[in-house]
Amino acid sequence: MSESTGYLYRFTTIAEALEQTLDQFCSTREIDLDTKQRFLETFQSVFQNVMDNKATKSCMITGHLDTYQHLDGIWNFYIKDATLRSETDYINSNMLKIIALDATPQNEKGKPRKRQKMA
Repeated sequence: MSESTGYLYRFTTIAEALEQTLDQFCSTREIDLDTKQRFLETFQSVFQNVMDNKATKSCMITGHLDTYQHLDGIWNFYIKDATLRSETDYINSNMLKIIALDATPQNEKGKPRKRQKMA
């Protein structure tokens, strides 16, 4: 799994709730840090597997782009009066935040990798 995908799952509500719960268990010494880490790694692995194999639906998003930010290959888009439409449903939101990652692989310094010439 790519490091960027692992980073992305942490912004989900369920991942934040899991991490808070595990932190509480660690603070009361019901589990140790190794157990917490194994839980998070398992969650990350299962999350990636589901996204790769079962998340096949697509949707269309309309609205008004309010703000966007780009830092270290991560894009944040804030869309006002957003509507998400899928094949069967639609959802309206006053404000929608979309987090997206650059598709360009980066080296350890955060710069795009140079393409290698084929011989």
